[in-house]
Amino acid sequence: MDGACLPNQVRQPIADQRERAYESSGEGSWYMFHLDMQRIMYLTKIGCMARFMNHCCGPNAYAKIISVDAEISGLGQDRKIVVFANRDISAGEEITYGTIGNWNSGR
Repeated sequence: MDGACLPNQVRQPIADQRERAYESSGEGSWYMFHLDMQRIMYLTKIGCMARFMNHCCGPNAYAKIISVDAEISGLGQDRKIVVFANRDISAGEEITYGTIGNWNSGR
């Protein structure tokens, strides 16, 4: 795989429903990432390895939402989640991103 994620987008009511289902089932962790106020990337069952990055208070990377040209698909502009390093990251070092609240810090 080339690192591209193939997740699906859901709206808040579906995300809330899936979150409740995961919490009540005891299945384990769930991975959802807000693209904007209405669209959430649902990454729990499908997506690339980046979905397993841990968040922390002293991260070495940050996630940012960017707009890209989606002319090929005929959709105009699309939004993507991109992870950038805050500093040089050593080989074998875990990549972590900022905790909720600064995930889209506008860098």
